[in-house]
Amino acid sequence: MNPLGWSVSIVLLIILASSTVNELPNHQLEPDIRAIGQHTDGRLVVRENEDVKSSLMGAPSCYGLETDTKWTGNFEVVWEPDQGAPDTVLEIHDNFDGDGMIQQTTEAVRMEKFKVGDTELFAFTPRYRDCHALPTYFFTVSEGEAVSVPVVFNSEHKAIPVYRFPDDYGVTVQDGELLISEGYGAGQDFIHMYHFSYDATARELQLKKTTPLEYHEFKSYFEDKAREH
Repeated sequence: MNPLGWSVSIVLLIILASSTVNELPNHQLEPDIRAIGQHTDGRLVVRENEDVKSSLMGAPSCYGLETDTKWTGNFEVVWEPDQGAPDTVLEIHDNFDGDGMIQQTTEAVRMEKFKVGDTELFAFTPRYRDCHALPTYFFTVSEGEAVSVPVVFNSEHKAIPVYRFPDDYGVTVQDGELLISEGYGAGQDFIHMYHFSYDATARELQLKKTTPLEYHEFKSYFEDKAREH
């Protein structure tokens, strides 16, 4: 083959290789990212630290299925603005309260978004199911800065994370308030639903009132509210 032919072949190989990389799923391009919260000015990501290890669950339980993946170790939540340097928002050193992160896919999960008043909150829950309660972390972005948002029950109880009922009714928004329902255990007659508003000055969720619901009334409460809207 003449030199011109070799040059053309090399260029074609480079183009093909570049196209292949661009088509790779995000979890292969950025394998250390476990969750993403997309914002108009950047993104929040949950990153593994070097000590994180992953394995299959191996057996089903109330935490997940045998085919689920579990990650254990230390993590950090990082704000990656479109313009500017990344900033660490929160370091997590307790392996998500010892139970790790468990998901049905190895791809990065999407953080939930909740609009409370004029504030957009990002919610990260490291597990998709649990025996009693799921830990959830809240974040927000304001004027290009991301912060971890504590859940304040009173002056002596600020929660990061907060533990909530392990289904879709665990965290909802109604009438401009964020509703967080507590977890459930054997012999528990009532589930307390906590009403929070967001204080932009203090950068925290503040408790406004508590609604106790009998367990058998819990899901029907949300179903009735949904029909009202």
